[in-house]
Amino acid sequence: FFLTRQLPEIRSARRSNREQQTTSMIQSAMHTRLQASLARSRGGLWRASRPRPSGVMVHGLSYHSGRVLSSEQPIKVREKWPANYPEEMKEKYYARIKAQEAAADYNERRKAYNEQVKILRKKYFEEVQQHKKEDQEGKDKKQQILTRARLERMRQRNIRSGKNAILQEQLRLEQAQKFAEHVAQEQIKRDERNELMRQAHQLAIDELEKEAPLWLMSPEEVEAAFTPEAEQLLWARPGGVIGAPNPSPDAQFWQHETHTWQMTKTYKLQRELLLEDLQQEIYDDANLDPEFWTPERMAKTIELEEKARLRADVERVGRRELLRKQQRMIEEQFTTEPGEIPKAKPPPDLKFLANQEALQLEGASVLMEDPTKFFVFDENAKEEDDPSLLDFEENADANADKKYRGPTLGRPIGLKKIGKKNFPLMVGKLPPEDKRSDREKKQAEREERLLMAAREKQAAEMSVDLAAENKSINDLEPDVD
Repeated sequence: FFLTRQLPEIRSARRSNREQQTTSMIQSAMHTRLQASLARSRGGLWRASRPRPSGVMVHGLSYHSGRVLSSEQPIKVREKWPANYPEEMKEKYYARIKAQEAAADYNERRKAYNEQVKILRKKYFEEVQQHKKEDQEGKDKKQQILTRARLERMRQRNIRSGKNAILQEQLRLEQAQKFAEHVAQEQIKRDERNELMRQAHQLAIDELEKEAPLWLMSPEEVEAAFTPEAEQLLWARPGGVIGAPNPSPDAQFWQHETHTWQMTKTYKLQRELLLEDLQQEIYDDANLDPEFWTPERMAKTIELEEKARLRADVERVGRRELLRKQQRMIEEQFTTEPGEIPKAKPPPDLKFLANQEALQLEGASVLMEDPTKFFVFDENAKEEDDPSLLDFEENADANADKKYRGPTLGRPIGLKKIGKKNFPLMVGKLPPEDKRSDREKKQAEREERLLMAAREKQAAEMSVDLAAENKSINDLEPDVD
């Protein structure tokens, strides 16, 4: 990180040093060239086309091509001159000698300059290579730092992944252990349920074994069992049975559990209802035996049916009271204070509805607290003459301390219909007779056709107006294309 922060400063310092060195070298080169130009202006240079004197070594630049000119021999100055040699030629000769000396001096300086430039170029090349090497080392160090950071992140990520994998494995083992415990508990419950079902099946089998001697196996036994008395017990009253002990407290229990209404759309006329009543009376007269259904037997059968009905009403009221108690308990437990977060109420538990004995006990307690919910009393009867229509021998201990302590109600003369209301009897009527003449019928048909035509015309005009309005609206809209 420190090297990364210092690299820009180091590079700027190096760049400034290189600029200073380049500036100094350019200044020295300009100075050398200026001296060469001055020498060239004083003595001039040998041209490549001019003939060189023998024995003279000339180093110079060609004015045409810029190449270096040189001679094989060094410059030799003539000391003796002929007597007849003109002075003008001597002056030209010495001027040429001076030019050759100046060119030789320039060539020496040029050679020295080239040597210095070569050395400087080598130095620059070495410095450039050194700078490249340093830059590459800086890049390598930075890349190493980045790589190290990336590898460290990968290492930390791998450590976290390993920890998460270990945690997930621990959770999996815990869940597997919990699931195994749950399976064991469910297996215990399943075994208990299977054992209970086995016991229930065994009880049903035992009951069937007890009733087996009463079963009718052959057609002869069936014909022999269907005596006139058996037919009266089977078909005369609802819920009649044969082949089993009868009467029974549960024989009529089922018919007080359901409560339906025929929701047909075809209502019966008064004539049809009267015919049904007459058919029922005719059926009773044809199938009921007055000698068998004596008043004592009829009263006993009705009393048995009333007991079954009372038992069903008690159980129904007990079910309602237990549901209300459960609702009050839930509301009290999950009551929220002002400013408190509302609590979600759980759904009610309905398992207790399968406990028939608990329902009957709760309904019996309601019966003992207020008998007026179940019975219709005769206020003119005396208290000591009240007959009891309900047998409490099975629940005598539970109802011992629950007695009615209100005013004397009299003698019960009937049972109330708890939670039931008589369905309305829908009676239909015949449609009125059409007493119109043929002319009136034709006139009504014509008016109906005219009305239909007017409605169609109005609908067509409305559709045309609506189409025109839509077209005008579309014309007013801007063209965005």
